[in-house]
Amino acid sequence: MKRCVVTIFFVLMVMTVACTTADQAVVDRATETRTTVDPWNGTWKLNPEKSTAPGGRIPHPTSINIITVEGDTLTMVADHTDTEGNSEHVEYTAKLDGNEYPVTSTPPGPDPYTISLKNIDARTREFVEVLGTFTIKGRDVLSEDGMTFGRVVEMKDPEGNDASVVQFFEKQ
Repeated sequence: MKRCVVTIFFVLMVMTVACTTADQAVVDRATETRTTVDPWNGTWKLNPEKSTAPGGRIPHPTSINIITVEGDTLTMVADHTDTEGNSEHVEYTAKLDGNEYPVTSTPPGPDPYTISLKNIDARTREFVEVLGTFTIKGRDVLSEDGMTFGRVVEMKDPEGNDASVVQFFEKQ
């Protein structure tokens, strides 16, 4: 009888250790999956107080961007206002390969609108927007904690003066 109790106790201990190990493996896999989610994914809101532009006129004083990155493809849905308060809705899906992809804008502009995106590293992305003959180049840089990103838009005005814009977005 004593041997039977010891054997049962031993079997229960082995099963407890096996279950605990299996549970830990499930937790580890769940954590691993969570950490592979792209840090750019989410809803981002412009902080106009931290943003700067020549003459203090930020091109889009209100802006909410929903970014979804899956593999090497980024989808952006943005709603913002221009300096006069007019609403604009912009959408695109583009690979992060430096090639041009169409952008849909509502209301539509008079010229074709494209964007090209290229990852520099896990936290830095370059972009080039082309609106007809007008080109905008810039860079988005994600903070280390993944809660903010800065956008530097390098532009010149018609006289050739620096008209660069720096925008700060916060994850919602």
